[in-house]
Amino acid sequence: MSAQRVAAGLTAALIGAAWGMGCGASEDGTPGTTSTGGAGGGTGGQGGQAGATSSGGTGGAGGGGPTTTAYDPCATADCWIAPTLGACGPTTIAENFSSGNYNVHHYLLMAPAGVGIELTVTATGGAWSPTFIVHDEAGTTIFDGESTHSTPALQVAVVSSSPDEVALHVQAEARHHLGVYLTGASVVESDFTGALPTGAAYTLAAALDCPVPNPLTVRGVQLDAEQELWVRTIATEVVPLVPGTATERIDKSATVAWWTLKEGVLNVNRPLSYSNCSFPPDQHIGPVAICPNPDNAWQVGLSAVQAAWRTLEDVEQLAATVFPQLTSDAILTDAASTAGFGASTSLGQTIVASDDRLRLSWLLRNSAVGFEAQYPPVHNQCFVNAESWCFGSGFPTSAAFAPTQAGAQQAVADLVAIFEALAP
Repeated sequence: MSAQRVAAGLTAALIGAAWGMGCGASEDGTPGTTSTGGAGGGTGGQGGQAGATSSGGTGGAGGGGPTTTAYDPCATADCWIAPTLGACGPTTIAENFSSGNYNVHHYLLMAPAGVGIELTVTATGGAWSPTFIVHDEAGTTIFDGESTHSTPALQVAVVSSSPDEVALHVQAEARHHLGVYLTGASVVESDFTGALPTGAAYTLAAALDCPVPNPLTVRGVQLDAEQELWVRTIATEVVPLVPGTATERIDKSATVAWWTLKEGVLNVNRPLSYSNCSFPPDQHIGPVAICPNPDNAWQVGLSAVQAAWRTLEDVEQLAATVFPQLTSDAILTDAASTAGFGASTSLGQTIVASDDRLRLSWLLRNSAVGFEAQYPPVHNQCFVNAESWCFGSGFPTSAAFAPTQAGAQQAVADLVAIFEALAP
């Protein structure tokens, strides 16, 4: 979006439970290729200079009004937050509806500017007809399973269609964060209230027609596909918006990126809407759920920052220092839309109209605000005071990126070099 548009310590690792609209494991609740983050983190600091602009593209379909049926699947459906797509080259995901808990899988597609994307869903089990619903960044339905609403800014076309397989071609003029909903034709016909057979299974292939870059390494460890996608996203979409000089923006962003990398948050399905509450034990909760006990750790967003032990007034003041030209509602709209919940959807509207602790948590889920909030506690607790919880093997990724303070410092230095090379 343009300008127009601890004191408590760190907790133990997640057990990996996925709640309704949560994220983490596979749809059936078993551990998938995505790992889980911890609820640890510090209480955020304030300050910093005025930021630039908020992230993301304008995203509207434009033109003379949509010719598609306006669908808002997650207003009535039981949606599972599925993995994020957006890496150059081919990506294939095998999934199913075996838990019986969900009838829609909601993917986030981060579509690079000018890159052709082919999405193909193929049924591999069960009697059902896979169907795509696609939203633009504002939440407008640009493909309703049958009709498309393309403009020069955002093009969608059906490549092929059969009862068992559907292929779409998508291309955005500017970078868009698109909501891609995968369900069955019978669910659409039931206004998203019907169930799918638990035997329903599929593969989803996303082929982005851009060169696969050389792999990134941190502390000599090659980042996996999810980690690399998010490190590159931080470099291009977050670093330019963090307050400070170019050097300060990179240093702060690298420190927080190290933190969220070692916490395992870059391996959850949707880091932009990530919400992990320590009940205890730690559990992922949905995007508009609130951690019920304000005294328990509550880690949110791409920055893996603490929403606990803060006040709405303090976070609103911090957000205003990052984006002085934007209202709180505009900052929330950006956070929601870049996470795949367009402002015209029920979830997007709930986020923008939220108050108190839910509003606080979503202001922190605007990545630039979250990174600015998370830098002081991470820097002070891990690199000034060398608190024990910052290092070791407590999380799946800690041993690789934070075995000791010296190892963590090397990881930060490597991330600084990556951001110096990639950030605009």
